[in-house]
Amino acid sequence: MTDDHGPTLAILLGRGARSCEDALLAEVERLRPGFPARPPVLPVRIVVPSGCLREHLQARLVRAGACLGVRVQTLRGLAAEILERAGEPLPAGPELLEILVGRAGNRQASLRQALGHLEDGWRHLTGTVRDLLDAGFSQAHEDAVLERLAELGPAKDPALERVRAVVAVAVEVGEAASRLAVGGSTTLWQRAATLLPGRGPELLPSRAVLVHGFAEATGLALDLLEVILRESQAWVFVDEPEDPARPGEADSGRLFTRRLRERLAGSRGEGYVQQGRRAPPTVRGIATEGVEGEVRAVGAAVKALLERGVAAEDIGVVARQMAPLEAAVAIQWQRLGIPFVVEGGKGLIGPSGRRLAALAELLQGGAGTRLDTWLAATTAAPDVDDLRLALRLAGVATVGEVADLDVSQLLGSAERFGLPVRTGLAAEADGEATRLVARRRWVVRSRLEEVVASARCVRAVLASRPPATVARPIQGV
Repeated sequence: MTDDHGPTLAILLGRGARSCEDALLAEVERLRPGFPARPPVLPVRIVVPSGCLREHLQARLVRAGACLGVRVQTLRGLAAEILERAGEPLPAGPELLEILVGRAGNRQASLRQALGHLEDGWRHLTGTVRDLLDAGFSQAHEDAVLERLAELGPAKDPALERVRAVVAVAVEVGEAASRLAVGGSTTLWQRAATLLPGRGPELLPSRAVLVHGFAEATGLALDLLEVILRESQAWVFVDEPEDPARPGEADSGRLFTRRLRERLAGSRGEGYVQQGRRAPPTVRGIATEGVEGEVRAVGAAVKALLERGVAAEDIGVVARQMAPLEAAVAIQWQRLGIPFVVEGGKGLIGPSGRRLAALAELLQGGAGTRLDTWLAATTAAPDVDDLRLALRLAGVATVGEVADLDVSQLLGSAERFGLPVRTGLAAEADGEATRLVARRRWVVRSRLEEVVASARCVRAVLASRPPATVARPIQGV
């Protein structure tokens, strides 16, 4: 299964998440000899599907002592790095996708009749269109889908008519998203998978790429993973869970991973990682009354683990849906003194609510509104943190001060503004030797000019109308 350069198989299967994780860390340990004395020029990359898993693996790596030269990043973060190295801008935020869907959907009579009169009606369609685009659907598939729909029933069937309309909307939105470079992850994965072939060492410099935590992936994400395996020394660690009732035997849920494994294994195949014996898992049931009782009982079990010395970061609680439980968790666990984070939870106010609150404050405060509030209300761009830091370093703190900023005076003849932030390592030639330097972050001149122009536009609009009358209804929401 292995040679001097690592595993010869593309897919490494583990019976359970812990087995996969242990095998992953063992491979990182194998790849990292000499890190303390002489860091490698190229990083070992670990690619995961979520920020939650990323944070967990980073914590385990720190405890294991394997940190320098190991980079843990989500697939989205890796795709963004590929675009950055290729000199391409990141796609605009996914909220623009809903606008494109609304415009295209409004041109379809069947969808306009079904959704046009509903508040946020197009948001329901946006999820369907995003799923189609994530799966890789494009105009090339339109005829085949329409032919299949024609076989399912008469052309005037209302349900099939709406499906055909959804297909038309997906095609139109996909073309518009590609042309305008919007759409979030959909466009990001597509562009990264297009740019990477033949340019692996340039756009994805790495000593090895270890893919972990994926059981399935959408079409475009899977396309990108497949290109990564072709263009770099990479392996995929896949969890094949054991049957809880029959330890040692694979669970029937392993079928869920079949598409990913068949697509990524290629000619290199797959095999099981070596694993030691583990104590069989135990299942304990708790009967409670109501949601509050259930959450408090789970909280009591968590608290008992904490009192035994288990780190809070090592305790996980899984629920089918968090929305019905989130309020009860906040109340009961705070009473028990349990530190917790709800991954993917909406909280008392979600992102949309926070932007509305910031917008209300902007309308109320006008040109004197704080810089942070204005950015929260008007932009969800990936570089918002860099913009905020650059503007603060330029000495501005309000919308009006941003509007008055003279970019030419700030930068002179320079084309970018340097930030006192360094991320990642890069190799630079130093005579015949190569040395590692920390990469500096920058904000380009055109981006600063764009922000200043936006601030001037906002100031002009707010100066032309009484803000309080507009802000009051939004604050009520």
